[in-house]
Amino acid sequence: MRTRIRIGFIGLLSLAAWGCSTNGPSPQQLEIAQQAPPTRIGLLTINEPKLYEVGVQYNLPNLGITLPGRIVGMGMTALAKGVDTTAHNYKFTEAVHSSGFRISDQLTVDVRRELEKVGYQVVDAPITDHRHTGAADGGSFLGKYPQTQPPVDFYLHVHVGLAGYAAPAHGQPLAPILQVHTQLVSLTGRAHKTPMSGKVHAAKKTGEPDLLYAATMTYGGLTPVSSTNDIPTDPRYALSGMAHIEHPEHAAAGLKAASAAIADKLAQNLK
Repeated sequence: MRTRIRIGFIGLLSLAAWGCSTNGPSPQQLEIAQQAPPTRIGLLTINEPKLYEVGVQYNLPNLGITLPGRIVGMGMTALAKGVDTTAHNYKFTEAVHSSGFRISDQLTVDVRRELEKVGYQVVDAPITDHRHTGAADGGSFLGKYPQTQPPVDFYLHVHVGLAGYAAPAHGQPLAPILQVHTQLVSLTGRAHKTPMSGKVHAAKKTGEPDLLYAATMTYGGLTPVSSTNDIPTDPRYALSGMAHIEHPEHAAAGLKAASAAIADKLAQNLK
């Protein structure tokens, strides 16, 4: 297998959903948001990646980009290694989808469940524009956030940067890998006191909206893990060769385990 892993850099119906704008929330939305309790979070729609990726994860220099899990430099060095990924990734994506699995759906269920366990009320905040992952992915915050019912001040971005299976070297088993970028923001710039530990997330005054918390979380990747937000992969879900296509249900089960682990880590960070 010759392929690569590239770098990739989130309930009720909304009353309205706006596109990207630099003007920020309206005065009316700010007034309503100010009254929302800090334990109520709007979960922005989690993106479904265009492709699930599968291949060898090389331990290459970071090239100036800090990422937990050391998923580094693949997009910039693939051509040098003579690696062609597209066809294989499409086959892998088709195989996983054939099992009925979608990582965006799974993360939505898992993040909601784990946040509710630690005391939050989670409200759906539907969006179609996923340009909200910050400078790390070349994107930006949404200028206006969707109004929800009940109203919220705090919005949680969970953006899937990478999902698939990776091996540390040719000939070694493939294991699930999942990387997400998370951000908690406040429309009104309020400090956010977490419901169980009492930790206060203070606004960082980055503009509209105010950033309270940000982390990149990686399940899988090269071991040993190098960050408190890196999670070792479960070897029970390892696959060899083309088995990830021949047994898509097992591959989906591995990604489901990754989703649950990421969601639990996020909830623990925010409790």
